[in-house]
Parts: sequence; structure tokens; C-alpha cells
Amino acid sequence: MCIRDSCGTAQSPKDVTDTIAQAGLAAVRARAFITDSPKVLDNEIAAINQLLCTRCGECLKCPFDALSINENGRVVLDPLICTGCGYCTELCREGAVQIAGFTKSQLKAELEGVLEEGDVLGFVNSGISSLTCDNIGNSVLTYPSSVKLIKVPTCLIVDRDLVLHAFRHGASSVLFVEDPPDSPRAEVIYPLTVSHFEKLKEELGDSGKRIHFKKAYVPNIKGLAGTFTSLAREGEMIK
Repeated sequence: MCIRDSCGTAQSPKDVTDTIAQAGLAAVRARAFITDSPKVLDNEIAAINQLLCTRCGECLKCPFDALSINENGRVVLDPLICTGCGYCTELCREGAVQIAGFTKSQLKAELEGVLEEGDVLGFVNSGISSLTCDNIGNSVLTYPSSVKLIKVPTCLIVDRDLVLHAFRHGASSVLFVEDPPDSPRAEVIYPLTVSHFEKLKEELGDSGKRIHFKKAYVPNIKGLAGTFTSLAREGEMIK
């Protein structure tokens, strides 16, 4: 077995809980690969508002080449190529590109519904990061109820306006929880997310000290739970 594809104690020393969690993920991936059932396209892809689009071409920097200009001069999306990473939403200064199901207004409404004063708000990549968070609950570990999590396709769609909106509605801190670069898609997205995060910290000035970044691995549920707990304690201190 290739070391890259191994899991559990075949990869490195792990306890039983971590081994079972990682083996479960490997089984899910294997089943998805070998199944003969029809594939349903993920609808969490970019949507273009042609009324707002200025044809500036910035979104054409998509790392997956999912966007192009058609014969009528309009920006168009190839839904078979788009991964829904959200990088185009960062590039577009006009707000003409958003991810279906994760528009800024939808995310603002969601965080308004969950946040209370002093809470920690975590934006969690819906892939490995989300599974890691779920496995915290499936293990003997816990984290404070003041930690509120919102799933996103990737943290690239979380912009300055959304972070400030969270602070205005009581968040003591905002945490980006992102997938590690252990797949072809993540190898492209992860460095873009890190760069996006560092840019946000600079733009936010003093408020930038209240945003944090965490790379989530399924075997490292203890580390993620510890980060949640530490940030929650800091939030309690500033209430």
C-alpha cells in the first residue's frame, strides 16, 4: 500500500478513535470512487449576475479555468469544471460572482441567527474540515457551546464585510477552518486561502487580531477541539 493512501496506524501511531475516524473517511472515498451510480452535479458553484458584471476579466484568473468570455462578450461559467472554491468571488470587486447557496446575504442571515455576544464564529470548509468537526462530536471530546460553526465551500468566500458583520453581531473572534492540501483540488485552493486570510488580517487592522486560521485534519480532532476551547475562553474574558 502506498504511504500516501494509507490510514490509521499504517500511517503513523494513532489511538483507536483517530484510526477509526480516518478509516471511515477512506471507506467513504473508496465507495464514491467505485460506485456505478449516476453522479449528480454539485450545485455549489459560481453564479454570475450579468447586470453587475463589468467584463473586467478579473474572474478569468480562476485557477481551474472554469470562467471564460463567450462570443457575445459575456463572462460564462462551465459548470462541469467549476469546483465552487469561491476564488472568483474574491477577485470580483463588483459582487457579480457569488456561490449558489452561499451568497453574502445568505451567510449574513445565517450568522445573525446563531451568534450571541461573545461567541466564537467558525467558517468551516464543507469537506475534510467539516468531517473533522463532526468527529469531535462522535468522540469523547467536547468544545464550548459558544463556538458556532457555519459550513462554506471554502473560506475564500469569507470577505472583510462578512467578518465585520460577524463582529457587529457579537462575535468575539472569527476562525477560518480549512482543508489541508492533500488532494489535487485542495493543493490549489489551500495556498489561495492562506493568502486570502493574510490579506484580510492586514485590511482589518486592529480587528485583524481577532481572526484566526486553522488547518483541519481528521486525525487531529483533539487539536481542533483545543483551538475551539481556547478561543471560547478568550471570548468569555472580553464579554
